[in-house]
Amino acid sequence: GNRNFDFDGQLYAGYSVMEGKDFHFQYESNQIDLDSVRYFDLFVPTGNLDENNKPEAFSIGSRIEHLQGVLLVDAPNNKSGRKDIPIFPSLQSKGNSFVFYDRTDTQGGVYTRDSFYFEIAPFSFDHLDRYGPQDVKFKGELFSNGMFPEIKETLVLQDDQSLGFTTETPTEGYPAYDDKGTFTGEMKLDNNGLLGKGRLNYLQAVVDAEDFTFMPKRTTASADAFDLEEDRVGEIPVPEVHGEAVNLEWRPYSDSLIVKSAEAPFELYQANDHQLEGTLVLTPSGLRGSGNLGWSLGEAQSTIFSFGANSAIADTMLIKINVLEVDDRLGLETGNVNGTLDYDEGIGHFEANDESVITTLPYNQYTTSMNKFDWDMKGSTITFESDKDNPALFTSIHPDQDSLQFFGEEATYDLKSSLLAIHGVDYI
Repeated sequence: GNRNFDFDGQLYAGYSVMEGKDFHFQYESNQIDLDSVRYFDLFVPTGNLDENNKPEAFSIGSRIEHLQGVLLVDAPNNKSGRKDIPIFPSLQSKGNSFVFYDRTDTQGGVYTRDSFYFEIAPFSFDHLDRYGPQDVKFKGELFSNGMFPEIKETLVLQDDQSLGFTTETPTEGYPAYDDKGTFTGEMKLDNNGLLGKGRLNYLQAVVDAEDFTFMPKRTTASADAFDLEEDRVGEIPVPEVHGEAVNLEWRPYSDSLIVKSAEAPFELYQANDHQLEGTLVLTPSGLRGSGNLGWSLGEAQSTIFSFGANSAIADTMLIKINVLEVDDRLGLETGNVNGTLDYDEGIGHFEANDESVITTLPYNQYTTSMNKFDWDMKGSTITFESDKDNPALFTSIHPDQDSLQFFGEEATYDLKSSLLAIHGVDYI
């Protein structure tokens, strides 16, 4: 009679489980046609026996999905299983099957299955009842929706028991994120995500790191080194920058590379005299940043700096200028000013954003309401201006001068001698 039958559900074959529907057992050929396997799970024997004297096996951390094929149960003339034919049971897949990496514990589930997956080519998996880790291997391609080109590789068991691979990019690297940048080095895929060790190039920046994590919309790393090459001739000038042990986030589809200083400040400009503690953001429109910009002559703080090849501009900044005759003493300090620092020309220009802004001259122990001044860094002088019809107020903050006050129209501050010369004083 007809001994064929159809069934759905779970099929156990050696150290594997197949779950699906439209399974068809063919008695004469002693095989099962698998029209729709939803999951193909593998349990790799360890070679050890458990407390019940049964073989131990561990479940691998990946599933093969959407599989079609044929399970050869045994030879057609060996239905009773009298002979031990090592090749059986044997799974012969037809068409492509898939491994996905959309688990929530894999970078929060960012690798959605519609855009990131490994496509396995048709394969044969023999002796499902007696195999080892070395037998778990599947050829195919990684598709990442433009993160990188299709990568032809072989999935094998990784340290976390998932299916993945480790590979090297070509010498010229892989174009990354629809050619927004280039990555060169080692790439690794497992249940931690798509990881990298090597070099990332973006615009004029070069980033070297051992722990790149490539995700569909961003890349993160704790970089060993970040370097930006000075560009004076391009459409958008940028300064030379060097940073070590920095944290970065690259958002390629927002065209921005965000780099934060961690253990040490950034070194800015070619003079090797400027350090920034804070954050830099590189975009096609230039280099911006926030934090504390310090150098031998002074210090500037802002939440939004715009950096040129050898300059810094901020709509709102706090500026501190040192006197030169005494170490670590401030000659001037003021906040809420619109400032331009041109290190090529050695000039700083500052204007208060509000009439109420007070500038403090700590070393000379005065404050002034003058809201506009120019700093000649090379000549070591500061020139103050006030409105002609509205002279500025100078107030002594010396404890023995009882808030001495007077008005002045202009002032010059010599940072070498700490001499403050005030002009246009009618009376004291």
